[in-house]
Amino acid sequence: MNDHHTVRVVLFDCDGVVITGKRFSYYLHQDFHLTEEETAPFFTEHLLDCIVGKADLKKELQPYLVQWKWQGSVDEFCDYWFRSENAIDSRVIDVVAQLRSQGVRCFVATNQEQHRTTYLREMLQFNQLFDGVFSSSDIGYTKGSPEFFARVLQQLQPCTKEELLLWDDTQQNVDVAREFGIHAEFYSNFNQFQQKMKEYSFN
Repeated sequence: MNDHHTVRVVLFDCDGVVITGKRFSYYLHQDFHLTEEETAPFFTEHLLDCIVGKADLKKELQPYLVQWKWQGSVDEFCDYWFRSENAIDSRVIDVVAQLRSQGVRCFVATNQEQHRTTYLREMLQFNQLFDGVFSSSDIGYTKGSPEFFARVLQQLQPCTKEELLLWDDTQQNVDVAREFGIHAEFYSNFNQFQQKMKEYSFN
């Protein structure tokens, strides 16, 4: 054991930790021959407003779908998108189930727009597999802002900063969380995660 306080709540990043596999841009290229050059403006500009809940994904997508010569509806596009990124790592889910059986609360903390957040909660059953989902589109900030963690902590009261642990595969999110004062670990693979978890005591 290290000097850490007992962890009572664990936050898991969604893409890259709970969900593994290739990014959506890979499938757009493979299935529709769309280059990153063609899709980047949407993902690097317009998607960001959707992720913090300032814009609606389906509305923002419309002009791009015309540009990308998508034949179906915007709903069909979203369905194709969400289904292409839904490979859950069952090993992580097993750890979550084990932690929850010990009384440790487990949540997904994700930079996510509203429609996929709903998909994760309902279709992928994150609301059952976890104690809940903290999504940037609900909170109004991404994990790149300390405000994200401040809002999460508010909702987790009486949990303290020292009792909170984040696992994320984006170093910037880990750094921000640590600066905010919660425990945060960089996720590189499942074995490393398993080893590192041994250093913490739970509940």
